[in-house]
This record gives sequence, structure tokens and C-alpha cells, in this order.
Amino acid sequence: MQESALKFIALRDALRAQCPQEFRHTVNTELCGRTLALHSAARIDTQTKILGMIATKSTVYSTEQRMFALEPNPLTAESANNWWEYGRSLVDELVVPEPGHQFSMVSLIIACPQVDPRVGRGLRRLKYEPHYERGKLGWCSLRYAVIDLSDGRVYTNSMGAPLANILKSAWDA
Repeated sequence: MQESALKFIALRDALRAQCPQEFRHTVNTELCGRTLALHSAARIDTQTKILGMIATKSTVYSTEQRMFALEPNPLTAESANNWWEYGRSLVDELVVPEPGHQFSMVSLIIACPQVDPRVGRGLRRLKYEPHYERGKLGWCSLRYAVIDLSDGRVYTNSMGAPLANILKSAWDA
């Protein structure tokens, strides 16, 4: 168990170090009723342009938030679903659909001591991508990844492939 804890802390630190400079980090924080080892968030504001060249006075923005947490027990189908529902609640809580909002990426990364490969592969079918006011107020995508601390294997949902690359790089760091 101590080896898993050390791997978890090293992974948290590597994930934090790999984030672009726009990200702001909070370590060991509570969000929507659960403790997260790391919450990293960034907001990018962009001036709108006509035909991609002529600047206007309005701006739009996009956000990305990454949450990293520990599941202390081996991942089961029930706990994987429980974390998925938590991720959906994060989207509902954190994303503010309003004029100027283009899109948001909410990433939930769970580390566990062991993952049953059948459960891990089952994550691929999960998808949550709300479009607010039919896209007029932007959209959001929930990216979900699970990493097995025993061997570094990464499992993701259909939108989580970029997280797999981030996690593999952090694991090797």
C-alpha cells in the first residue's frame, strides 16, 4: 500500500509540473463533496475576429479543468460508475453556460491500486457532452481516465484519449 501511495504522490506532482503555465493549481481540496489531490484550472480569453482577421470588441473564452483523485480500493464496475457520476456532477457544478462561453473541458483522473481490465475497457462507452442552448452558450466535454498504480495502464472514456498521453508521460517522469 505504501508503494501505491508513493506512486500516487509522484504522479500528482508530475501532472502538476506538466500543466501549461496558464493553469492554476490547488492541492488537497474538496470539490462537490469529495477530496481531490489536485485541481488544476485554466481560462483562455480570445478576442473574436471577423473572417479570422478583423478584430472585434467582443471576447469569447474556453476553460479546462483537471481533477486528480485516489480510489483507495481496486476499481470495480460500481466504483467506476460512481466516479463517472461524480464527474458529471462536476460538469454541472463548474461549467457556467453564458454568452461568450465557447467550450469547457472537464477532466477527471482517478488513480487506483488495481483495475480489472474488463472494467477499464468498459469506460470507452461513457460519454457526457452537454451543449448549452443548442450550442449558443457553448458546450462541454467530460474526459474520464483511470490509471492502475500497479502497472501504469491507463483506461479512458471516448473523449479521454488526450488524458492517456498526459498520464503516460507523467508516469514515465
